[in-house]
Amino acid sequence: MILKKLKIKTLLLISILPVTVCAYNYDPNDFATSYEYYAGTGAGYYIYPDEALGRPSIDTDYFGSLRPVVPVYPQWLPTEIVTIGRNGYLILKFNHKVADDENNPYGIDFIIFGNAMQAVDPLAGQDWDYQDPCNVLIKTGHVNTEFGRVSVSQDGFNWYPFDDGPFADSFAPTLGRIYDTNDPNTGYAGWDNLWWAKVTNPTIPFDPNIDPNNFEGATVAEMSQEYGESAGGTGFDLRDLDPNDFNDLQTDPNSNRKWIQYIKIECTSISTEDSNLPEIDAVSDVAACGDYKHPYPTGDINKNCIVSFGDLKALSDYWLNTVTDQNEPQAEADLYQDGFIDFRDFAILTEYWDYCSWKCN
Repeated sequence: MILKKLKIKTLLLISILPVTVCAYNYDPNDFATSYEYYAGTGAGYYIYPDEALGRPSIDTDYFGSLRPVVPVYPQWLPTEIVTIGRNGYLILKFNHKVADDENNPYGIDFIIFGNAMQAVDPLAGQDWDYQDPCNVLIKTGHVNTEFGRVSVSQDGFNWYPFDDGPFADSFAPTLGRIYDTNDPNTGYAGWDNLWWAKVTNPTIPFDPNIDPNNFEGATVAEMSQEYGESAGGTGFDLRDLDPNDFNDLQTDPNSNRKWIQYIKIECTSISTEDSNLPEIDAVSDVAACGDYKHPYPTGDINKNCIVSFGDLKALSDYWLNTVTDQNEPQAEADLYQDGFIDFRDFAILTEYWDYCSWKCN
């Protein structure tokens, strides 16, 4: 999917579509469940590898109060992240095989969450204090990152690196809660939250076609809207490994897919500054679209997990047909569910145009 030049500028218009946000139900099996090794401890108190297990942080501390994790104010407590020191590494393990699944959004197979931070535009004379995110501009292309080298393994002994990236603790910064002014979470003591709603879904990758430069002139609200229900993080596709390494991976006989179960994150920095050491919050397994976590969106007639020209063609193929049996092929095109394929179905299709299974309806 190619990011349209005007996409960021039209975010506020897109946000008025009548869709209902899906709530993510926490499942520990979506994340690394154990650490196998932690060497080269990090700075200060950030030395507990258990903090890289489970889901990424939703809320964090803000001057003694609880506030949502947002791209311009990341998770930072020792109870939220672990630092990987110079020449050190962290090995995490899933309790299942993480597959190279062609049905995953954007082809991404797993996501690593660090505490990268999007900078606020200093020229605008603004600081971030959890005010209205529509009124705070970000600094275009400036994200504080601390790259960690990533390798994967099936057995914990034979490793295959992403030599050319992506890297852990890089773009996109974590977003703990969906930006939704219609249904903000009011569970914060002493703070009138008007913007941050249900928790994001850490099994939905951030669009890899978007980079920090796409947010020129954008506000914190516009950047957060681009996440949709994704929690951000850095997505990894096993097919981005060296082709020889990818071919060396064994294939699961049941799914006929390549897979991994271990992830190693290394600090390759030679800097003496602790600010250049990667921090890790969580690692998630991306859920395939079409399953119960990423259901087919309304209007997805051909069941390819996005509402697009293929669905428009299917609708035209069945135009003015009647539906007497839900097992008939044209039943999928009866979006209005009145037994007839006509303009009412077309209206629903256009309403959800370009909607993906990872942007729940």
